[in-house]
Amino acid sequence: MFTRGSRYLAVPDLILTAADGSTVTVKDVRPPPNVTGAHRHTVTAGDRLDLLAATYYGNPLRYWRICDANLDVLSPLALLGDEPVTTVRIPVTPDPHDPEPEPATLIRALYDLLGVENAALEDDLLIVPDPHDPSGTTQAHRRAARVTYNRLEVDVATLIDTVGANRFLPGPVTELGRLGEQIVIPPAVAG
Repeated sequence: MFTRGSRYLAVPDLILTAADGSTVTVKDVRPPPNVTGAHRHTVTAGDRLDLLAATYYGNPLRYWRICDANLDVLSPLALLGDEPVTTVRIPVTPDPHDPEPEPATLIRALYDLLGVENAALEDDLLIVPDPHDPSGTTQAHRRAARVTYNRLEVDVATLIDTVGANRFLPGPVTELGRLGEQIVIPPAVAG
């Protein structure tokens, strides 16, 4: 049932009894191995687990070793930032023609969109040139909507439209995926 190099080959079998009394043999849960190694790979656009495995191990089917070494990430797609659920940050500024928009109304409107899993406003403290002292700087505050959503159900354009419909001017969207983050690449092992 499993190939000679399968990571499930050594996992013990379990015999389960169904409601009708029949039995079926299944594999037990495979415990994650203790993976060591300090080599890191910085995620770039276009990375794929099979290509990384081919690069580091000479075998694209060894992608699961990379997954085993990065247990803090829930799925192989999420490891490289390719899963449908993603988070973006949209700077929001009150419309100068309507300077009193309600932040809570914006957050409720974002949550009401099918596919939005989380929405919150964040404050940033920026250091900007001081308009009164060309050689100095001052602090400025900016707010941004941080939205986690499913790309299969809603798109960024709809998020931006919702920000505008709630009396805020949206700024440039930043995707907060895994690009630029590092993942562990464990050493190659025999077998």
